[in-house]
Amino acid sequence: MKVAVIGGGILGIALSKGLAGKGHAVTLFEAGEELGGLCGSRDYGPFQWDRFYHCILPQDRTLLRWIEDLGLEGRIRWRRTGQGYWAGGTCHPMNGIGDYLRFPLLGLGGKFRLAWSVFRARLLRSPEGLHDLSARDWLVSTCGKAVYEVFWKPLLQAKFGPFADEVAAVFLWATMRRLFGARSRTDHRERLGYVSGGYAGVLRRAERDLERVSVRILKGAEVLELHEERRVSSSRRETSRPSCRVRFRGTGGIETGEEVFEHAIFTGPTPLARRIARGKLEESVRSFERNHPSGTTMLGVVNLSLVLRRRLTPFYILNLGAQDSGLTGVIELTNLLDPEEETAGLHLVHLPRYLPEEDPFFDLEDGEVFSLMFEKGIRRLFPSLERKAVVAWAVDRARRVQPLPLAGSRPGSPETSLSWKPPFQILNPSLLECATLHNDEVLRLADRFLEAGPKNGIFPPFPPTSP
Repeated sequence: MKVAVIGGGILGIALSKGLAGKGHAVTLFEAGEELGGLCGSRDYGPFQWDRFYHCILPQDRTLLRWIEDLGLEGRIRWRRTGQGYWAGGTCHPMNGIGDYLRFPLLGLGGKFRLAWSVFRARLLRSPEGLHDLSARDWLVSTCGKAVYEVFWKPLLQAKFGPFADEVAAVFLWATMRRLFGARSRTDHRERLGYVSGGYAGVLRRAERDLERVSVRILKGAEVLELHEERRVSSSRRETSRPSCRVRFRGTGGIETGEEVFEHAIFTGPTPLARRIARGKLEESVRSFERNHPSGTTMLGVVNLSLVLRRRLTPFYILNLGAQDSGLTGVIELTNLLDPEEETAGLHLVHLPRYLPEEDPFFDLEDGEVFSLMFEKGIRRLFPSLERKAVVAWAVDRARRVQPLPLAGSRPGSPETSLSWKPPFQILNPSLLECATLHNDEVLRLADRFLEAGPKNGIFPPFPPTSP
């Protein structure tokens, strides 16, 4: 079967490799100049590293197996890290029940209710019922309104902005469960991993792997339109099989053109699929949105990366209980990475700001973003951080990153959408049950689809042409 995979992120790469391995002729379309999507890298001057922040957890078995299959398991590094919480003008460690019980902004009863809410989330094995509850209502019912207002509400507002009161409890539960899985039972600190050299080396190896199995890779090829067509085939009787015409605009040496495929798989955000689908395919997108509504509400991110001469905090993640910083959190990546080995002895800090995709902040010039996020953001938290301490900085944007499940928008069964449905289907993170986006989940999604797809180019049955 001739298959188009649209989107060259980790999901598109894994799908292309798996489909080619099953005998399909695969073309991978990527609008950017490099594969990798959110895992792409940039040159920070003294070193090169990923544009956004990523880590590996010990339970990420599918991701670890993928890295091992690429022959890069020897480059995985593991380190103990910690989390903090900024509130009341200072940082507080938040790495276990003891830290919750010592949190100074709550009274004794509030501390116990906070610790109990975290412990209870850790014990909860199934998300059943959490799709219908908002995170706010779930937390208030667990730890009380006072604890919610002091501790949880600022975090939800920093992360979800206008959706803070609407985001489903299932998303918060899944995020907490994932982090709990990385914590040691002895010191309660997280054990996280990364690939030495960042994802740049992983993506280079993955691209060579695709070329080895004859995947045709079109980088700098933006897909503009998708149309359903009918293709007549000869057999005992005339049958009509639908096909998908892909119109794309090429840059960087790729010619603009059109091509017909027996199946097109779209891996990007659902709103982009709505923009390019035409004719009958528009109803396919609408049906997908009805079944998987988290894909219709997207958070994007504007990320300011700072290369500093000195360490800023002792934490990998600093959660912010401050509503006036304009930041979602502080990710000090070199509290995970070895600075001497990876970042020329300097310190790399990411300052993400998660926003609705239509927020005008995305349209600001890089200099304006730096001024707002540095002077009115991180320096509001750390006044001693001077401009001269910044060796280099960079701004990266992604308007559609995180599908967001809202309370009451229960998704349909992902298995229905994972079945093979030529000539067009959407396969993206809104299919994830809890919508938590990370590379292990994405690779598992690809595996589930490949297991359900046709083997050795065999078509599923099609009805004969109507008279």
